[in-house]
Amino acid sequence: MDNNIRCIAIDDEPLALEVIRKFCDRLGFLSLSVYSDPEEGLEHILSSKPDLVFLDIEMENVTGLSIASRLPDETCFIFTTAYLNYALDGFNLDAVDYLHKPFS
Repeated sequence: MDNNIRCIAIDDEPLALEVIRKFCDRLGFLSLSVYSDPEEGLEHILSSKPDLVFLDIEMENVTGLSIASRLPDETCFIFTTAYLNYALDGFNLDAVDYLHKPFS
């Protein structure tokens, strides 16, 4: 049985996805799939039901807030964004956490 925590990251910035990937690889127990297309990422979330989602808020054609509102209720997600002004909105959608870019 696989004991890894299955994660999906959605962000339109390849560099941010790479930072999240390196962090997950370093921990060793997080298996990560990454998506730069929010709709494609959402489809994968709905079909695979990951344990955790890393979700950017400000993306080119859609906001992470709108994606989060379409996630199944049991989905745990963490917003990853450079914009602190969305923190309250994120927690109102029951985000588990809010990571501020740039990540350290």
